Amino acid sequence: MVMQEQLTSIDLFCGCGGFTLGLKQAGLTTLAGIDLAPDAIAAFRANFPEVPVVLERDLTAFPPEAMAALVGRDRVDLIVGGPPCQGFSNVRRRDGANHGKRVVPDERRELYRQFLAYVAFFPAPRFVCRDV
Repeated sequence: MVMQEQLTSIDLFCGCGGFTLGLKQAGLTTLAGIDLAPDAIAAFRANFPEVPVVLERDLTAFPPEAMAALVGRDRVDLIVGGPPCQGFSNVRRRDGANHGKRVVPDERRELYRQFLAYVAFFPAPRFVCRDV
């Protein structure tokens, strides 16, 4: 017997939904998108009205347990996200330096930790059988 289930995802640092679009085209259902930027969230909502949970929140203050309360801990098969890269960009350097004391301090360099906390919190994906 072959069992087929819809795979699901959550999109952290979702922006306007580039990852969600690709996953939708691949047949996955996005359960939630979250980003801090109001314009990004407005675009995400317009692009994906079918996503049930869309939040304008700071992931440093919104732990995975809070997301699980909204979407279910055992329902998430895939977590995607694009933590901001601006903190690592050449624009963030002083005097051409990319290391040491001349690097401009930027808290966004640490946001990948929130992504890792979500990955560590949610259990391994459900088993899904597909026709080949």
